[in-house]
Amino acid sequence: MSREYEIGFKKPPQETQFRKGLSGNPKGRPKGSKNLKSELLEELEEEILIREGPTQKRVTKLRAVIKGLMAKAMKGDARSADLLLKLTLHLIGEGETDKEDEPMSDDELAILKTFEASLPKRKLKKKPTTKRAKKRSRRNASIPARKKKF
Repeated sequence: MSREYEIGFKKPPQETQFRKGLSGNPKGRPKGSKNLKSELLEELEEEILIREGPTQKRVTKLRAVIKGLMAKAMKGDARSADLLLKLTLHLIGEGETDKEDEPMSDDELAILKTFEASLPKRKLKKKPTTKRAKKRSRRNASIPARKKKF
């Protein structure tokens, strides 16, 4: 068997190369297999029976989750209310534009300057960068230093 070209970097022997018309992954991904997104959407679209008062209703699982989230928020659960508000703002606020793009009026600028003047003036302290400086700043601070464990 004679070799027509030199074997080397990026030039494997011809007998180990893929044959023409054959794939390197013959089994591959089966046709019709679904990814996580399609599986999740399909699961959320399934209908279940829920009970609202004396009646039973058929609703999608997504609708049931939203109803449960709303019920918890109405009972005073802060996490549910926060999640519901964020979700609502995200979905409803997509089409709207904020006033951030518009320039401020003279009245708004005057209010902002008045507020800025009322803020107390503070000097920004530099944070220590070395270990020695950190120890020194800790000694001078009112916060006691951490005790070492022996």
